[in-house]
Amino acid sequence: MNPFQLLFQSRKFWLLAFDTVASLVFFFVTKYAAPNAIEDVKFVIAALQPVFVMLIYAIAKEDAAAKSAPYILDEDPADLLSE
Repeated sequence: MNPFQLLFQSRKFWLLAFDTVASLVFFFVTKYAAPNAIEDVKFVIAALQPVFVMLIYAIAKEDAAAKSAPYILDEDPADLLSE
């Protein structure tokens, strides 16, 4: 599969992209539209950054756990009991 397709299907990538866009929008809105709101925007960015970092970390841990888990058959458990 194409690396770019894998990237665009990644939840971690989209969270990172959203976090970056949101931070840039908050920064430039305060810089050009409302200079007196700079402290509020700094607070919002500082409050949201750890949330996004932890979401990305949790998804990475989940992906790593799924890749290291033993192989599981895609069979119906009821079929296994009836044999």
